[in-house]
Amino acid sequence: MDLNCLNGIITDNLAIHIDLTDENSWNLNTGFTSISLNKWQNAVSDNLKLYDFGLTEYDNGRTDRMYSGNTFTPQDTKVTLYRVGYNQCVTPFSGDTMYDLYPLSAVTTEDVGNYFELSGGYLQGFFKLEKYKFEQFPPRYNLGITIETIIRIDPDSSGTFYHMGLRAEDKYNEYFSGETKETLITTYETISNNIVGANQVISETVTGWSGVSTSEEHYLMAYEEEEVLKNAFASLDDGLNMETKWNKDNQSGNTQNNIIAFGLTDDKRLRYQLIDGQNLIRYNTSKNQITSTGWTIISVTFTPDAPIPDYDPTTPNCYERRKGTLSFYVNGRLFWSEKNFDEFYFRGIGNDREKQIGVPYNISWGGGTFGLKHSCHYDTEIHGLYSGESTQFIYDNFVSKIYPFNPNPFTGSTIGGIGFSGDSDTFIDSEGDPITVFRVDYNGTSAQTPSNQYYIEHIEPFEILSNRDYDINIKIYDSGIFRQFDSNLNRVTSTISLIVYGSEDIEIINETKYKAPLTAADIYGDSPFQVLPSEYEYWDPISRLMISGPTGYPVISDINEEELHRLANVGNVTGVNEWHDLKLKFRVKDNTGPQIIFIGLLLNSTASLNNDFVLFMDDWNYVGSDALSKDSTKDDLLIQQNFDKSFNGGIQKLRLYDVAFNSQQILHNAIMEANTNSAYNLIIQKGGRIIYR
Repeated sequence: MDLNCLNGIITDNLAIHIDLTDENSWNLNTGFTSISLNKWQNAVSDNLKLYDFGLTEYDNGRTDRMYSGNTFTPQDTKVTLYRVGYNQCVTPFSGDTMYDLYPLSAVTTEDVGNYFELSGGYLQGFFKLEKYKFEQFPPRYNLGITIETIIRIDPDSSGTFYHMGLRAEDKYNEYFSGETKETLITTYETISNNIVGANQVISETVTGWSGVSTSEEHYLMAYEEEEVLKNAFASLDDGLNMETKWNKDNQSGNTQNNIIAFGLTDDKRLRYQLIDGQNLIRYNTSKNQITSTGWTIISVTFTPDAPIPDYDPTTPNCYERRKGTLSFYVNGRLFWSEKNFDEFYFRGIGNDREKQIGVPYNISWGGGTFGLKHSCHYDTEIHGLYSGESTQFIYDNFVSKIYPFNPNPFTGSTIGGIGFSGDSDTFIDSEGDPITVFRVDYNGTSAQTPSNQYYIEHIEPFEILSNRDYDINIKIYDSGIFRQFDSNLNRVTSTISLIVYGSEDIEIINETKYKAPLTAADIYGDSPFQVLPSEYEYWDPISRLMISGPTGYPVISDINEEELHRLANVGNVTGVNEWHDLKLKFRVKDNTGPQIIFIGLLLNSTASLNNDFVLFMDDWNYVGSDALSKDSTKDDLLIQQNFDKSFNGGIQKLRLYDVAFNSQQILHNAIMEANTNSAYNLIIQKGGRIIYR
């Protein structure tokens, strides 16, 4: 490259070039989003649909919804930097949770051109996605790297003006219990046979996980699944002797040699700061000071002592870390250098790819990074439908209607025959105080058709999120609403069940219904039993009881308490005049984001319900991991402690080259900038080493 032939800045190996004076890099229509004017020669992007984008990018203000996704196309090959912001951990559905963007302002002038005035804010963006086909700049530089920025230094300027590498620790290591839960097998040891509850836990083995899952069906934690040979087995034996082992990722391994920042001290000394291979903060400052203020070109280069022979850029982590020289230039002149400096380059973290989007491979311009200070997690929340509210509340929130999903619909569609009220007379608590419950009773008028099926629904829909399980719960009290026989003396079967539906497919994972009467299968599951000739009786060989099918009662004397013991474990099998818990666990179709659902209760029988029936309900709610909370254990970690300081002053241009410049190349670019814009008031001197302008 003949520098004498160049009439502008060097463009060979120029990979990132952000110039706020060029409307193609930034203009008033883009907010503070700034895009590189050119692309790295080997940049690549694919058609990507990142469903899990918001899990990490919600934390630095790239989106105001944690469930939001993002897309990339093959044309997205230029690095883009965005204004840093943050969200409060409140409801994920409101859409207005971005409370603040860190302060900065755009200044347009006729002399020096457009620039950003920083007062706490800065720009940030990622240049690579781990294990995706997306790379706008390499994570390692065989021929070194050059970083040039034009900033305005004021009398009170200090702080980090450039940061590169890891943006934060892994927010899913350790996992947050509100969004991920362990399934454990616990082993106990008895330490005394004479003390109740004196067993102590000697081991707990993780056998699985539950909770919020990603679009790729991984839970939000940093454990890797591994199939290992069971103890005492010497061979694989077709997998029969294998068991699952969960390996926890080492958090400190993510941060070691994976972040570096350059800045200015309060007394105007240049400074670098990094996390080294022992996970310790390493830093140094220049002996000399920048003694004048104004627009300044700062260039940083890392020159390796030797290139890597036959370097393969697709495997950047497969080579030894090299030594080299870190150099700082001010307005084209060498200001400070440090030899025998450890090479800095960057890598992904030990977690699934979708849980580290935008966390490694970051660039911050005009600031550092605040780590997990603003990170939010999904947390469990109970959403109440009814719990002791008044009659007016019930009228305002619930309706009786024809059940819309009966596979064999009855003729007729008259809605009526039942009434709602908040009953505060029927039940009292343990201290003798009245309990208000949701009462449903036959009112004797406008009988509903069909009269053997009543459906009660919450009027307003609920908004939920995909990729997690939800639980609906309710307590019901049957005071005798179902008949045992119809008018032809045929056996009647009846159920009360929770109902959920929406616009997307819903998977019912499991449910607990109320049945009248209970059958042998309801009581004993898959236990064998012998059906007698009588249609309504069966013999259970385990409990040695004769059971009456229509009533659910044993066909024996009540005085035989020993034989009744097994049946007592399932309560009064007829279920009348006692409270029962109904449950339903469901999941909306994955990767569909926020969805609308309706929740109801279905009373269904093969005969008309009893005249003047009464049903009571209470504690109706649904539970899901769709609230947002902070994880206090991740506050003030190493990155937040040491890199959370932005530059105060102005920023205008940023250039990155995937090669280390020599001093003549650095000087050339400085001269070109000074000649192009006299308003910089740069004094570029040829030859020697300068400290002052």
